[in-house]
Amino acid sequence: MVDFRLRIVVALAVALALGLSCCGGLFDRCLGLLPLGFLGKISYSLFLVHFPVCLLVNALFVRLGWVNPAGAVWGLAAAWALSM
Repeated sequence: MVDFRLRIVVALAVALALGLSCCGGLFDRCLGLLPLGFLGKISYSLFLVHFPVCLLVNALFVRLGWVNPAGAVWGLAAAWALSM
């Protein structure tokens, strides 16, 4: 009758951990670290930008014929750098 899904339990546990750590001020201490604070501030815009950037890089690499493992690694690095 009930289909147990481990992914839902993991998502709930992460949501609760984030909520509790936010109330405890853990994020305020973590955002004081310069690299983590910077990544935290740009995370939502990065989330919105990364998908189209990945599509463009993928189209470019397929168009150029770089469809091998080495090309995939370079494409991944290029997409990450352009997204950041």
